[in-house]
Amino acid sequence: MPIDTAIILKSLLKLEKYAGEKEKFQDFKWQLYVAVRVLNDGLLTRLEWVERHLDEDFAIARLNPEDVILTQEAYTLLALLCTDQALEYVKAAEQNNGFDAWKHLCRGRILRSTVALLHQLLDPKCTSTDPRINIKHWQREVREYTSRTGDVLNDVTQKSIYMNKLAPEAMRQ
Repeated sequence: MPIDTAIILKSLLKLEKYAGEKEKFQDFKWQLYVAVRVLNDGLLTRLEWVERHLDEDFAIARLNPEDVILTQEAYTLLALLCTDQALEYVKAAEQNNGFDAWKHLCRGRILRSTVALLHQLLDPKCTSTDPRINIKHWQREVREYTSRTGDVLNDVTQKSIYMNKLAPEAMRQ
C-alpha cells in the first residue's frame, strides 16, 4: 500500500491499542479485521487463515513472495497497535513475520478448549444496556463456537439463555 494512502487511512481508522488483556482480545481482533479489510483484503484473508491454522509453521522461508509482503504488513500493524504483554508476543515472533506474531497472539488469547468456549456461551457477558446488541453479540459467539468446534447449540439451550440471561428483566420468567 502506498504511504500516501496509509496516511489518509490513518486519519479515518482510529484503532485502540491492545495491551494483551484476554477479555478484550475479541474486540481488538474485530477492530483489526475491519481496518485490515479496508487496507488490504488479501491480508485479511491470510490473517483469518492463520487464526484457523494455529499449529502451522509460518516461517518466512516457507512463504511465497506475495505472503512475505503480507506478513511484513501484518507485522508493522501489530507492532504499532500492540503494547505491554501483546507487544511481547509480537517481539517474540520471527522478525517482520506478522503471521507468526498473529499466531502467537491468537494462541495466547483465544479460548481454544471446547468446554471453555461452551461456558462462555452459557454465561454471556452483557456489555450493553440494549438487549438487542447483547443478543447480536451472543449470536455471533454462537456462530464462532459452531465454526470452531463443529458442535451446534440446541434450540432449547439457546431459548433458555435468551430468556434467563439476555432478555430484558421485564421479559424474564
